[in-house]
Amino acid sequence: MDKVVELLVKSVGIIDKADPVLTIVLAGLNIWIVYRVYKFTQKMSQSKLSLSPEFTATVFERLKRDDKLDYDEEFYIDLDFIGEGFPLENCHHGEETLSIKLKNRGDLPSTDIKILLELKVYKTQIEYDPQNLDSLDVIGEKKELHTTKEFVITKGYMGADEEHLFKLVGIYGQFRESELILKEIKANGHVYFKEKTLNGSPKQAVIHHYKHPSLNISTGNSQKEASFYGHRLLWEESENLKREEEEFARGSGW
Repeated sequence: MDKVVELLVKSVGIIDKADPVLTIVLAGLNIWIVYRVYKFTQKMSQSKLSLSPEFTATVFERLKRDDKLDYDEEFYIDLDFIGEGFPLENCHHGEETLSIKLKNRGDLPSTDIKILLELKVYKTQIEYDPQNLDSLDVIGEKKELHTTKEFVITKGYMGADEEHLFKLVGIYGQFRESELILKEIKANGHVYFKEKTLNGSPKQAVIHHYKHPSLNISTGNSQKEASFYGHRLLWEESENLKREEEEFARGSGW
């Protein structure tokens, strides 16, 4: 880029003798290029932000022993889904926490940070046997978008090499899949990342994709598979059992 500017300066000097109007145009172009180089250099010389998912059951136990890594529970949400299309309780696993670690890898501080994330949660759309609706057989299934949750993370200041962890959501097998999508990163008055569109549809940057351990694993056991897919008969049975237990507890004076 410096060579380009140098060449333009020489060109201005040569043409100055021939055409004053062209000299002014080239001078203006020279100033514009220098300004663009300055803005680009300013943007890239400031903080270098990185995002990475943390998905582990022990991350916060580790944090208790790591004073350098701060964490924030402000954005934490509890997603508890009940009903057809969601795994029953016997398909749940130990709770893990999906968090996002933000790190300033640059040599300078970063200010006015804004990160936009979107969490998509999927359930199962079940195809039942039309000839035998009272069976637990599932003859077809596919994922279906159930809900989306937006996270807007803001931080006024991060020093060089500083890290911060944002606790987002607990996951224990209560749905079949989820995707955490990065939509936008802003800092220091610049947009460092923004979701783009391709043929009218967003070109999504999925930074974490959770899949239930039972997904795409055929057990040959219709009861187990029906429990994972969230068969409506099993959910009806589960809800009836809960009501009976509650009525018994009330009758017993518990």
